[in-house]
Amino acid sequence: MLSIAAVEIRRRAEEHGVDPAVLLAELAASVDETDAAAEEAEIAQIVRERTASGESVPLADVARRFGIDLDELVGRDE
Repeated sequence: MLSIAAVEIRRRAEEHGVDPAVLLAELAASVDETDAAAEEAEIAQIVRERTASGESVPLADVARRFGIDLDELVGRDE
């Protein structure tokens, strides 16, 4: 399967006149953006569900669930 992907990356790189490493980096960035968008959508869904159910969960708990350090985001150290 990886060999098929490698051949396709090389073919597309040649087709567009770019180095395969550049194309691969662009593909990786695209995957990162897609993952981030999916995570944001999941967070939004949780917020909608919690709001609709009347449950209230502290933001820190939701952030922790997704591996986010709120103190790090705002530049605070404990």
